[in-house]
Amino acid sequence: MPPFRLLNLVLCGALSSACSPRDSRESLEPRAPVEDAPPESTTPVVTRGGDQARGPAFVALAWDQLRIVLLHDGGHAYPPDFVLGSDLAADPAARAELGLQNPGDSLWLPYSAMAVVTPESTLLIDAGGARSLFPEAGRLAESMALAGLSRDQVDTVVLTHAHPDHIGGLVKDGEPAFPHARILLTKDEHDHWLSPELCEGDGMEAEMARYVAATFALLGPAIDVVVPPAEVMNGVKLLPIVGHTPGHGMVEVATPARSLWHVGDLFLLPLFVTSPDLRPATIPGERAALLLEDMFRIRALAEEEGPWVVASHLPPFPSLGTIASDHVWRSHPL
Repeated sequence: MPPFRLLNLVLCGALSSACSPRDSRESLEPRAPVEDAPPESTTPVVTRGGDQARGPAFVALAWDQLRIVLLHDGGHAYPPDFVLGSDLAADPAARAELGLQNPGDSLWLPYSAMAVVTPESTLLIDAGGARSLFPEAGRLAESMALAGLSRDQVDTVVLTHAHPDHIGGLVKDGEPAFPHARILLTKDEHDHWLSPELCEGDGMEAEMARYVAATFALLGPAIDVVVPPAEVMNGVKLLPIVGHTPGHGMVEVATPARSLWHVGDLFLLPLFVTSPDLRPATIPGERAALLLEDMFRIRALAEEEGPWVVASHLPPFPSLGTIASDHVWRSHPL
């Protein structure tokens, strides 16, 4: 099928069926806020390397026993109205904020993954897209090598969700790309995409479900499902933030400086952090309300607790920042 049809569903989550709502709000109740400025001894050593057309191949934050590596997978240029909706794409203020000066300008969104490396384990959050679907993506293996990481050393891959730009990199030449890793995702996400009724149906959602099923079939027993909240490894938790997909997850990582929240596709652009209700209403039914609720909820908790936040597509790479008390996304000055 044409890649753009799949891209339309991948980015905006335009799914034809709604999932049943479930109450997952207890897992992210407010906790004591972190200090505004971490002590000097907790400040990470920051390194970067490689060169892609739109940023470095990787940015790493390192402490004595922990290394966080933000990995560039490339990206894709989208028509502005595809991401913003036609009304917002025509708004001069929104276009100016996004650097869209000419009528034909496109909106570039990065694709990324993140590694959590300790002396005992290497965990990867998301696996990037397949270059066959996303010609300017599929750079994850190159970025990992430049960061001194190998696919063989990865023992766990946590999927925030199962869209093709997050699972495409799980397979290489028909074989598991991470041969020693278990592939972890939420039970709701797994069950939704592997539903026989969905896989046998028609339309874009069914086409995506068949892509997920074919990918997971090649991974076999490596697929592992959990019900969040769940501890993935010491200091790493998988938490539910539903809406973008039925079983979308957020990964919380404890670092010596402050918590880091990988929120997947919850926020696509900085202006959606400031005004979540501006996000195009492409998700039908009750899930649309759940998505909006979680966007406001996570924003409020991030303002209170002060974590670093990573969002998969938030430009520019490395898509790392904080959410200030005035609802503004502030990129981290790495």
